[in-house]
Amino acid sequence: ITGARNYPASSFSSKISELDKFRTRPVVVVCKIGSASGAVTKTLKKQGFKNVVRLAGGMSEWQASSLPVKRGKKA
Repeated sequence: ITGARNYPASSFSSKISELDKFRTRPVVVVCKIGSASGAVTKTLKKQGFKNVVRLAGGMSEWQASSLPVKRGKKA
């Protein structure tokens, strides 16, 4: 997704401080099919992020809907 940052779930907890600048902005958590993003969403809310949601259906649904995807360097 254009403008997104990629933080794999396996290393997410060590990278959460990099998201501090987004604490007051809307954050959409996305995974491949939409199920794993729930745990990350819950973690962010516990860390004080106020406007956090998960993308239902994940990247699979996003791509199936022909929405734009940009490939590039991982975060």
